[in-house]
Amino acid sequence: MENRWQGPDYCLGHAPVREQREVTGHAVRAMYLYAAMADAWRVSGDAGLGRALHALWHDLVSRRMYVTGGIGSQSFGERFTVAYDLPLDTAYAETCASIGLVFWAHRMLLCEPHSEYADVMETALPSTAHDSST
Repeated sequence: MENRWQGPDYCLGHAPVREQREVTGHAVRAMYLYAAMADAWRVSGDAGLGRALHALWHDLVSRRMYVTGGIGSQSFGERFTVAYDLPLDTAYAETCASIGLVFWAHRMLLCEPHSEYADVMETALPSTAHDSST
């Protein structure tokens, strides 16, 4: 029986990166992938990567991020689940995921000088200092 929380989306291999529109899978891996996609977009100007990154960014900040800047709602699998699933008592939201978010936001800021990326960096950075999971 397949585990619904660790299927192909867990490793972000469920669709080509240019077709991904919803943040899913392992929180840290996702942030590293999206940061790398932003690096590639900045160098290549690939419009498909830009569209995917904008959709992923909007999905993350509007439907999957805590007001503290923490990300990753499920400790089992250290992953994202469904939109708006942001439990307070069982959240993953650990330091490595927030640092990954800062990496991605910084690279998006290098691609486009929009304050929303800096705002997320500023919000997520303090959450890296309050990790109680270690």
